[in-house]
Amino acid sequence: MALSPDGWTLVSGNWSDEMKLWRTQDGTRVRTLTNAASCLAFSPDGKLLASAGWEDTLIRLFATADGTQLRTITESNTVSALAFSLDATQIASASEDNTIRLRRVLDGTLLRTLEGDLIRQKDSDNPLDRHVLRSKLVSTIVFSPDGIILASASNDGKIKLWRVADGTLIRTMVEEAGRLTAVAFTPDGRRLASASPGSSSQPWLSPGCDSSIKFWRVADGALLGAYKEETFRVQSLISLPGSDFYAFGRGDGTVVLARQPPVDLAPGREH
Repeated sequence: MALSPDGWTLVSGNWSDEMKLWRTQDGTRVRTLTNAASCLAFSPDGKLLASAGWEDTLIRLFATADGTQLRTITESNTVSALAFSLDATQIASASEDNTIRLRRVLDGTLLRTLEGDLIRQKDSDNPLDRHVLRSKLVSTIVFSPDGIILASASNDGKIKLWRVADGTLIRTMVEEAGRLTAVAFTPDGRRLASASPGSSSQPWLSPGCDSSIKFWRVADGALLGAYKEETFRVQSLISLPGSDFYAFGRGDGTVVLARQPPVDLAPGREH
């Protein structure tokens, strides 16, 4: 799912062949687009909607106003996450080979490729190869409020901060709980929040009971603290502009509104 910047339109996708746009005010379905979508993103001005699905390697760009498909961008691998730059001139896409590509929205021109722990897929039919691909898959990407940094998070618990201008990897933070489902910058860009739905590496825990939201200092990657109240299987996370609140969605369908911890939160402190 993705929510438009003005909060008036919600788009939902599925694994088959439909995307639905809903008016949040009254729940009315505005239109249906016949494309499967496993990842979705609105441009910051709300005029464009980007989608990608597991059935092909295409990124599709739509006009939000009437649902017209404007263009397609072909990637070399299946796309797992999408994000627009703050000025809506670039779109970032994370692919199944663990690369992130920055492209010009206007014509799809490749501007640069960010390569972390690059995965070379030797045999897509080999179960072991597929497991390695999934375990390192980049699950979410987001631009910082000033557009200078791109943050990526993956299924192996790694958060990477990239400099957009030249693609340099600035630093890597590691979430010990493993798989990450969402990251979000605070409105001032000084901190980054990450969400983990819980660790499958700790089988003695009930599913989701070690789920948490952690806050990191962008300047040096320091872990500032963790929030664990009502964080059952956190799946999504957003910071609310102009406030010190954030919202997160849980695996049971509940949305929780919480206040961000203070800037001087001591490392390792939990709330």
